[in-house]
Amino acid sequence: MAVYHMTYSPEMEEVCLYFDAPCPLRCWGCITDFRPLDCHLEEVGVPNPPLALDELLGILEGIKIRRVLFLGKEPSVDPHLLALLDFFKAKKTHTVLITNGWEVIGGVDEVCLSIKALTPHLFKAYTGGSDPSRILENFKIYAKSRVKLRAESVLIPGLINPEEISRIAHFISGVNPGIPYRIDAYIPHPGDIYRAPTHGELRMAKRLAKRHLKKVSILHSSVKRLWNVERIY
Repeated sequence: MAVYHMTYSPEMEEVCLYFDAPCPLRCWGCITDFRPLDCHLEEVGVPNPPLALDELLGILEGIKIRRVLFLGKEPSVDPHLLALLDFFKAKKTHTVLITNGWEVIGGVDEVCLSIKALTPHLFKAYTGGSDPSRILENFKIYAKSRVKLRAESVLIPGLINPEEISRIAHFISGVNPGIPYRIDAYIPHPGDIYRAPTHGELRMAKRLAKRHLKKVSILHSSVKRLWNVERIY
């Protein structure tokens, strides 16, 4: 088990489980490399050692949970994820997988799949991977399933520009133009060669994406949660 961090929102009855499973991609500026704890916490502490499965379930047993998010490095490659899904299914908890789409996981209620890039050389520059075809095919598989599917991409000026966001939106529209799509603002790390996008660049990317899709939103650092987040591990 590679869960090293957990947070809980009492108002939402929502748990976030952060996985440190070895991600097959090496994305530039991955937030878990520079801020491994929940970004909604004020603390920027050191991660805990990974929990054993029975330890994790022991903590979760005593909490009222309506919704759980699996996120972090890449939770879909953790061999214990299916056991966790069985645990939450028995509790009738809504399960959400935040993933890069490298693997297709059954038994989850909702999937947020991050499409890094569509253009092969941009995908390689961003992730170190050879091409995005595996992820795009898995996106189509999820779209044909009963899972609630949404997509997201990160806008990185100088790497993933609004034009690439438009290409991604066009791809998504070919699968289903009703799939919600969120454009996230890149968060630079110390010494980064890339910067955060301006609000104007985010709005431009949104306008381009909306030419193809019905539901497009943007997310930037000034957007704050309206509910409390507590660290429980």
